[in-house]
Amino acid sequence: MPLALIEQSYEDRAGLQLAFARALMLVGRKWPRRFSEQMEGAGQTYARWRTLFWISQAGDGVSQRRLADMLGVEEPTLVRLLDALQAQKMIERRPHPTDRRVNLIHMTQEAEPVLNAGNALAEEIRDEMLDGISSEDLATALSVLRVVGRRIEAQASPARQRK
Repeated sequence: MPLALIEQSYEDRAGLQLAFARALMLVGRKWPRRFSEQMEGAGQTYARWRTLFWISQAGDGVSQRRLADMLGVEEPTLVRLLDALQAQKMIERRPHPTDRRVNLIHMTQEAEPVLNAGNALAEEIRDEMLDGISSEDLATALSVLRVVGRRIEAQASPARQRK
């Protein structure tokens, strides 16, 4: 990461906002990349673990559309991930009991070791990256990210909001 881009001083609010946006984008790309590099040793990727994680959080059976929204990806991207996970027997697609147009995604027992290993690695990376940062600073950063996230959601295109 070109740290010089995010460690530059700023003269005014516009400079501070630019530095914040740059840091958010750079760190947002690097964090999952670091995770993925370590997951590749286990034959998995960040994208697959993240998909399993959100399936596990959604409860028993989640639609592809809802899962795509949870992951922040388009459905065609998700289909490729699900195809790979299904080929590894980590998920099953089952028909919705009342809506034949919808398949529900269920995690299988084969996914548990990958999910657990990914969860442990995620915790290890969080501990490493956030070590020495006070709880107060983390709470402030989280508060700012929540505000930005809500604003992004509020400005989402009408097509994305319908999902």
